[in-house]
Amino acid sequence: VPTGVGKEVVAQALHRASGRTGKFVAFNVCAFPETMFDVELFGHTRGAFTGAHSDSSGLLAQADGGTAFFDEISALPINSQVKVLRAIELREYRPLGARAHRRSDFRVVAASNGDLRSLVARGQFRADLLQRLAGMLITIPRLADRPADIRPLADLFLQEAIATLGRPVALREDAISLLEEHPWPGNVRELRMTMHRLVVLADSPCVGRG
Repeated sequence: VPTGVGKEVVAQALHRASGRTGKFVAFNVCAFPETMFDVELFGHTRGAFTGAHSDSSGLLAQADGGTAFFDEISALPINSQVKVLRAIELREYRPLGARAHRRSDFRVVAASNGDLRSLVARGQFRADLLQRLAGMLITIPRLADRPADIRPLADLFLQEAIATLGRPVALREDAISLLEEHPWPGNVRELRMTMHRLVVLADSPCVGRG
């Protein structure tokens, strides 16, 4: 999957369509050092390590009844892959410092920029974990290859920016046409940033091409 195409946006849409009442919880594997994976995923109990002054729930506990989204799962180290596979199969995990396993009814959505099958062939990703994750595969093309998505995504990101900044802004049809003509080399990420910047810089409540 190309970078910036909106993997998390798609994952959130899958969560909303699932009918699950729990939270959507995202975990970007590349955002944490390997030593922090267990704590971030499984949580910890009070006194589990220096500075653990209280219990803390991890991603899997937070996603109980909802969706756990693993972004860049290709970067997950082999040792952590074993633990994630067990958690997915048994729907149970053990927080750091806990004496017993705990249960969580979470649904998994995973995304990767890398080719997981190639990583399996090189021994860098577990074949059984890939098989467990590959119940349904979705390939997300570049935004330029799916122009019909530009209008609804632009509206979604515009509303996000308006809610954050508190500045109501509308787009004229000619502005939408300009967005649809742009090649978007930065994909969905670039579109999101563009809409946020538009709300910040808009000098009128209705923005057009000219």
